[in-house]
Amino acid sequence: MHAQAEGYGFLAEKVPLSAAVVLHLGCGDGAVAASLRRRNPTCRLIGIEPDPALAARAAAVLDRAYCLSPERDLLPALPKLDCILISPGACTSQGLLAELGRMLSDDGVLVLCLPQGDVQAQHSMIVGAGLHALDAAEMPPLLVWRLGPERRMLRVLSSMLPHVGGVSQVRVVEPMAALMREPRIAAGISGPLETVPDLAGAPGVFILHRPALTGASGLEIIRILSRRGWVVVCEFDDHPSQISVLHRSDVVNFSGVHAIQTSTPALAEVFRRENPEVAVFPNALAQLPEPANFTNPEQLTVLFAALNREEDWPGQIEAINAAARQAAGRLRFEVVADQAFFEALDTPHKRFTPLCDYETYLGLLSRCEVSFMPLRDTLFNRCKSDLKFLEAAGHRAVALASPTVYTASIRDGENGLIFEDPQGLFARLMWLANNPDKAQGIGDQARAGVARERMLAFQMRARTAWYRSLWERREALQAALVGRVPALK
Repeated sequence: MHAQAEGYGFLAEKVPLSAAVVLHLGCGDGAVAASLRRRNPTCRLIGIEPDPALAARAAAVLDRAYCLSPERDLLPALPKLDCILISPGACTSQGLLAELGRMLSDDGVLVLCLPQGDVQAQHSMIVGAGLHALDAAEMPPLLVWRLGPERRMLRVLSSMLPHVGGVSQVRVVEPMAALMREPRIAAGISGPLETVPDLAGAPGVFILHRPALTGASGLEIIRILSRRGWVVVCEFDDHPSQISVLHRSDVVNFSGVHAIQTSTPALAEVFRRENPEVAVFPNALAQLPEPANFTNPEQLTVLFAALNREEDWPGQIEAINAAARQAAGRLRFEVVADQAFFEALDTPHKRFTPLCDYETYLGLLSRCEVSFMPLRDTLFNRCKSDLKFLEAAGHRAVALASPTVYTASIRDGENGLIFEDPQGLFARLMWLANNPDKAQGIGDQARAGVARERMLAFQMRARTAWYRSLWERREALQAALVGRVPALK
């Protein structure tokens, strides 16, 4: 039985993003491996497939594909494996399972697909092979086990604000989904505070997403979570100066938690003034999308889809309109949410989409060739992340950006374009309109850079290590917390 994408695509969801070396038994034509590659482009993928025709096709996708039957033939010499993925029917014996288990790294995980049936008999085989069942999921007609060496589980929960502009998706939904796939991590998004469980001494980290911890109610949230055994982390990725509720004197957002996680070194510097325990996890892509733009060499579509930029674009609109007139239809515009910007565009080649969900926004971005990213040079803006560049680069769109924030990510003319003033913006828009092939080359460079450096997979080991470190240092962190906020004693 072979793991084709249409039948067993779910197998890719069971592989930890942090896995650097993956072996897939019954890899078929490599479709599942191709899905893994989009999540972790640098992962080493090895396949075993008894069907010669399928193995030959898999060889074009995997780093190495072996044509052999794992139940009959000797397994090849392989490096220590971070994950072994076993398709239905590819492993039926306890002996082979034990041999595979010995190939796992210390934190490795083995994903085993067996037919639904005698769970006790399956568990006995797993134990007999010297493995420990981490979890199991019913996916009729299969039971999918995740196995590995026995380790203590760490629980990680996060609250989440409503989705606005994709922040919750990138800072909470995708990282928590990735944590769920990591071995010996039980992760999830929390419901109301009253439903958060008492850990009863078990390890656990609770992440408060962009909280407003003010007054007695803010202190009580921290007390409740601490009494229930949680190490409390504040997740925040904006400078607090522009958030009015954080100007109150009784705010304990940053001083009243055990630790803080954020998206940029600039923000980390701000938060360390109130709490020395700060980790930086830059925004990253969970999966590299397939390009869908640059399909018409006669026109380029410019996307403007950033929230709260009403004060950032007015000085640029005349240059944009001049380029639109001169380009005579070769430049088109897609605008999301900002009605004033849309109305200021003096061109018939424009389309407006009201504030939309994140998937709709990404769908619009995927069909655009350019993403316009203006930011004035202010303290608040300088602490922003380069998320818009990251999203554009992943979709092969050319980032057309002001220097604030983006000069740290964009090499002008190589993986994006920087404009310093309206004249520079006009010149770059005209260059894009006249050189679509070169523009695509810039988009390709940006996308390749994300694949090398800015995937969520690349930071999962650091994330899980930090969360475990927080738990191991909980007594010292609690003492430091009480020292900053004696009311929490």
